[in-house]
Amino acid sequence: MPRKKARRKKKATLARKAARDKPSPHPHANPNQGANLRYWRKDRGLSLRQLSAKCAISFGLIGQYERADVQLPYDSARKLAEVLEIQLSAIWDDRPPPA
Repeated sequence: MPRKKARRKKKATLARKAARDKPSPHPHANPNQGANLRYWRKDRGLSLRQLSAKCAISFGLIGQYERADVQLPYDSARKLAEVLEIQLSAIWDDRPPPA
C-alpha cells in the first residue's frame, strides 16, 4: 500500500508542476483578437468543430487562436471572418469584444 500512495503523490506533484510550468500565451498574439473571435463564433451559434468544418482550419488550432496560444495569421483570420460573415476588422480590433 505505501508504494501506491507514493505513486499517487508523485503523480499529483508532477501534475501541479506541469500546470505551473504551462507556457504563457504567444508573445505576439493579441488576446483581444482571440476574445473577438470567440465572441463572434458564439454569437453565430457555432461550436469549434462546426466552424472548423466550414473554414478548413482544425478546431484545435481555432481554440489556440481564441486562447492566444498562437498568433492568428492573416489568411486564417480572413477565412474565419468570411465564414462568420463579419468584417476582418471585427477580429483584428484591439478592443475587447462587447460584453
